[in-house]
Amino acid sequence: MTAWALSLQPDIRADFMELLSTNNGDLRRMVVEVVSWLHYPSCPNENVVNKSIDEIIDIIWKDFKHFTYRTCPYSYQSSWFENDDALSGRSDL
Repeated sequence: MTAWALSLQPDIRADFMELLSTNNGDLRRMVVEVVSWLHYPSCPNENVVNKSIDEIIDIIWKDFKHFTYRTCPYSYQSSWFENDDALSGRSDL
């Protein structure tokens, strides 16, 4: 699910975004459930160790929005946005 959401391939991203907005919130709830499970105490991620699950989920959705619209930390055209292997699905990224 995460790979689908964060895919560099435009058709896969478009598919995910369509389902995210049209499936009565089921996909969004699944993402929240996975994020909650991954960050359940005691989470080793020092950036969120003192934050509540709700705060962590807010951070994840903000990062996802930035990734989707290529803003803030994702605004630069790094090699992984232009890498042929990554764009064709032949990458381990």
